[in-house]
Amino acid sequence: MANTPKKIKDPTEAALSAIQEALTARDAAVESEAASPPSAQTTPAEEPVSEPPWRTTRSEAPVEELRPPEQELRAPEEPSLLRRAANDDRESIGQILRTLQRRPGHTSYVTATVFAGLWVLAGLVLGWMYLPELQSALGPSGLTAPVLAMLGVVFLVPIIFFYVLAHMAWRSQELRLITQSMAEVAMRLAEPETVARESIVTVGQAIRREVTAMGDGVERALARAAELETLVANEVSALEHAYNDNEVRIRALLQDLGSQRDTLVGQAGQIRDAINSVHLDLSHDISQVSELVAEQVDDASRRITHALSEKAEHITRALGNAGDTMIQTLGERGGDLLSRLESTSRDTAQAISAASDRLSTTLNFKTDHIGDEFTEITANVQRTMSERLEEVTGNFGQKSAEILDLMSRRSQELTDLVIDTGNQLAETISSRVEEVNTTLKTTGDSLVLDLSLRGGDVVSKLEQTGARVTDTLVQHGDRLTGQFNQSAEALADVIASRGEAVRDLLAT
Repeated sequence: MANTPKKIKDPTEAALSAIQEALTARDAAVESEAASPPSAQTTPAEEPVSEPPWRTTRSEAPVEELRPPEQELRAPEEPSLLRRAANDDRESIGQILRTLQRRPGHTSYVTATVFAGLWVLAGLVLGWMYLPELQSALGPSGLTAPVLAMLGVVFLVPIIFFYVLAHMAWRSQELRLITQSMAEVAMRLAEPETVARESIVTVGQAIRREVTAMGDGVERALARAAELETLVANEVSALEHAYNDNEVRIRALLQDLGSQRDTLVGQAGQIRDAINSVHLDLSHDISQVSELVAEQVDDASRRITHALSEKAEHITRALGNAGDTMIQTLGERGGDLLSRLESTSRDTAQAISAASDRLSTTLNFKTDHIGDEFTEITANVQRTMSERLEEVTGNFGQKSAEILDLMSRRSQELTDLVIDTGNQLAETISSRVEEVNTTLKTTGDSLVLDLSLRGGDVVSKLEQTGARVTDTLVQHGDRLTGQFNQSAEALADVIASRGEAVRDLLAT
């Protein structure tokens, strides 16, 4: 779409051009008729009214020379072209109606009252002057009532005649005003194109303003549509750049995730190898530790047995030395103690033999018990080491399996998240592009439909306005013609009746 759309010749401009040409032709015909008026029309009321200069100037202007938008915006500040000229002395319809409703002055009644007063004063003066004669004439005779009646008639009839003349004069003035108003209305009806021209010019000016406003609105709408198109293009380009940037970032993230996954797989293999090597090393170390413990236990049992044997020999030698010493001492002490020594020696020998037996038994028991305890301790240590080794191996395998599962789940989650984000971005961009396209199509369709509807509305309004103006002119012409004929007939009847009444009054 271009930013500066071309103007297209539409039916509205064609209709306005036809109306303007018709108004121009009618103005030219009216000016040619006004240039050669008949000689009989010499009264000021029947003189042709000069056409205001703004009508011909406005009607001869073509439609293409309409004011630009900035002048149209300043139009309310300029003086209206519908204002009448300063030298236009034609009366408006309201003034004519006020003239019809206006009543003439009461000067005739005042004059009749003055004359009636003068007549009454003259009658009183004459009656006062001829009072004796009247009394002598009315005294002895029986003609008092007829004389008084004649005097009353002579006295009152002129007064009534004065007021009748005053009323006739007032009525004649009223009829003259009505006649002038009707004559002016008849003159207006004789030139219906003037009123029709004013109405049509007013309608044409209103239509021009509406069309100009419509043109300005359409131009602004097209400019706005161009701006919207530019904004949409900018938005689409920005979305494309953003989509490209996001695509590059997503690819970089996928590559980083792939490298990290490979790194994790390698590290998991290294951990598995390390676990296997550690398992083998632990088995070897446990076997070595068990062998060392067995050797240490054997060495300790041998050392304890050797120490116990050495202690038994030492005790035996000590006891033998003590027995020899005691025997020597007892031999020296004498024979008196021989018996006691013998008994004592026997007791001592028995005690020593019992003690040696008990010591040998105790040593043998302790040696066997220590061997058994060392054997049991060795077995317990070996069993504990094997259990701990199996537990450590199971825990390490379980932990390594959990770590591998967690790493695989996290990598899968990251992959799914990146895929979902990419799909969402693609769907968002596609939806935004579809919304922008839909908005542009809707705006263009609405603009085209609005322009077509407004053009059709303007054409229909012009046709309806022309038909309505024509019907109004015909109806007003017929109504005014009928009213004028009725008023003329009524006026003729009133004048004839009043003339006959006056003639009858003057004849009597």
